[in-house]
Amino acid sequence: RDLLEGGDFYPSDAFLRQDLVATLIRLGLQTSLDREGVIKVARSVADMDPSDEKAANRRGTALLRFLDLHYADLTRDVFTQISGAAKTAASGVKTLMGSLMASSKPPPPPPRPPRKDAAAHVSTKGEMTIEAFKELLLQHAWMPVLTKAPVEGLPWTDDRSPLARPSDVRPKEDMWLLSFFMSIVDGEVTSKELRAHFG
Repeated sequence: RDLLEGGDFYPSDAFLRQDLVATLIRLGLQTSLDREGVIKVARSVADMDPSDEKAANRRGTALLRFLDLHYADLTRDVFTQISGAAKTAASGVKTLMGSLMASSKPPPPPPRPPRKDAAAHVSTKGEMTIEAFKELLLQHAWMPVLTKAPVEGLPWTDDRSPLARPSDVRPKEDMWLLSFFMSIVDGEVTSKELRAHFG
């Protein structure tokens, strides 16, 4: 739910009853995130009030975890839309269906890898290109970063925003070299593809 928090993405609490969720899905409630959905979330996070540092960090961290898990899928030529219910257990990211359909029932099996005949699982109409997705992901200040020096003596500047553009952020292993000039990510990026994209 942290990932999709806000009226533009998540139904009002009054509609979170399981009997109503099924109706909302039939009416068109989105149950997966594609490239366009991820960029909308990134814009929403970037537009948050930076003075609410905890909320900004929470949503930025949720998006970073989601991308760390699913970036490779999102940047394939043909990809399976990422289901919120199917892939949240490992990351703890409560995406849309994971939160709406939480119950005593066991979670559904994860989606199968995309196949040539997997047209039913792939969004092809109006789909954002991989190049546009990668470019837009770098343009918005959604990535959670440290606002205070994590260790004493680290070169640092005050009054840092809790969010920054990925192009202005470096991983923690680079902090002793670049912490004075660049932001340091507040979290871990393990995806090789995502780290390569962020530089």
